[in-house]
Amino acid sequence: MRVSPSTWLVALAAALKPVAAWEFTAYDGTLSCFANGNTQYRIISGGGKSGCLTFGRDMPGTGCTKYTSGGGVRGPCDGQAFAPISILVQPDTVCMIFRDGNCQQEANVIVPQNGQPTCGNGIGLSTTIGSIICIPASDFHT
Repeated sequence: MRVSPSTWLVALAAALKPVAAWEFTAYDGTLSCFANGNTQYRIISGGGKSGCLTFGRDMPGTGCTKYTSGGGVRGPCDGQAFAPISILVQPDTVCMIFRDGNCQQEANVIVPQNGQPTCGNGIGLSTTIGSIICIPASDFHT
């Protein structure tokens, strides 16, 4: 049986359907999601539902870049302790932030506003964000 190239392309396109992606930036030292000279931040991305991601631990299945000195120094993420206090979600991302490291205590949802990156911070009396779950905004239903 001979299959035409156009049939292969259609089959391949169906098999390689892109997974919707999400991306956020986590900042320490600033509640406003704007880096200053002492800020460390990490840009973290992935596809589909993230599962519980704990800051300061390995985050399997994610892409991560670490910036220090307010963004002046770029490098790979590592196991170094990191306690963000604000999260900037991209317009195609919805995240739920948690105070604890297990995605269980005191949650706050950050939903993009007006198609723009949106900053969220603080959970109750705690300002440190311990863990996060993110999904593509297209999967978010209110």
